[in-house]
Amino acid sequence: MPYISYDFCINECVVFRKTSQYDHSKLKECPICGENRFNTSRIAKQTFSDYRLGPRLKRMFAISGISQCLQAHAIFTNDPDITMYNVHDSPLWKKAFTEDGFSKGDPRGILFQLCTDGVNPFNSNKVNYSMWPIMFSVLNLPKQVRNTYQNMMLVGIVPAQVEGKEPKSLDPYLEIVVDELLDLSEATFYDGYWRAEFTFKIDIFNCVLDYPGLTHILSAPGPNALQGCMWCEKRGTCTTCTYNMVHFYINV
Repeated sequence: MPYISYDFCINECVVFRKTSQYDHSKLKECPICGENRFNTSRIAKQTFSDYRLGPRLKRMFAISGISQCLQAHAIFTNDPDITMYNVHDSPLWKKAFTEDGFSKGDPRGILFQLCTDGVNPFNSNKVNYSMWPIMFSVLNLPKQVRNTYQNMMLVGIVPAQVEGKEPKSLDPYLEIVVDELLDLSEATFYDGYWRAEFTFKIDIFNCVLDYPGLTHILSAPGPNALQGCMWCEKRGTCTTCTYNMVHFYINV
């Protein structure tokens, strides 16, 4: 499976790469914290391997049976039954595949579910070792198989925190993932079921996170938070939600 290895600041400030907005690929020090990029052996202090989504998605659509499976959700889009047995029955899902939605009426648009969390790979409470895998589930697949091990897409693993601490920031890692999603959107794919090329579209539909993951994804922990409340998009202090959360913690 193809992957790209990136050098990272040891404090997780930036990724040393070149984009349309900046070029950090030739820097030897972090432009934010000033930490050296390399150790004495000229080896990067921290790296991140990004497993590319594009080749995997292209293979899925190239196989006729899988391509048909990815589009099967459109059969039930106009079902008058309002009972929701699956994410495909939700109003937001149906809206995404209308002419005014993100896919412009094409059922081949892919909607992802993002999941990330700190795990101890050694399955031992005596070892303080935590790493953060970043994974996607393809929601277009039937619910019986979308979250099976072989169908979940590992994007990368945030390097282990040996002392059991959480990463300072997930933003540089997610920046790489988001950039690839933007590059894939509007790209040309081949559909093995219809035997024709089409304009591919992709987006993140929802996230499955615990509280540590939620605070990192929304940049809502501590004094560096971008927003004061994780339950709404208000910047600063949310009088209603903040009161409810404070009331909850006092009672606990």
